Amino acid sequence: MLQRTTGTVGGNRILDQLANKKTTGLSDAELVSLDAGEFLFREGDAADALYIVQKGTLRVVSGSTVYETLKPGGIVGEMALVDQSSRRSASVIAGTRAELLKIDRKQFLDLVATNPGFSIEVMQVMARRLRVMNRRYSNRS
Repeated sequence: MLQRTTGTVGGNRILDQLANKKTTGLSDAELVSLDAGEFLFREGDAADALYIVQKGTLRVVSGSTVYETLKPGGIVGEMALVDQSSRRSASVIAGTRAELLKIDRKQFLDLVATNPGFSIEVMQVMARRLRVMNRRYSNRS
């Protein structure tokens, strides 16, 4: 099994398949390559896609705080497809050379229609991130 994010062991089956392009509906997905230190996007940028990590590691950061380290099978940018009016809530920078699949809203909706479990996995990622943030900030009070 893949370790997808810091503190999380075990991969999500559909996300791992998507990262390896083993699921139909991704033949037209754009491949994004980043060198170490290169930003995928910055906090406050317009948001239009989510990304699935195929290779490498990325850090989700805001200011000097690292929220999460993503590894193959991980996703980032999912809030852009759920809340279309929002801007990027954090920056994402490559920790190593990285390759990602870019999934726009149409591709996302197609994936949800053909792989219903995909939407559950995206929601699980969002729920886990919310729980982590809740714990992090409830300990500060």
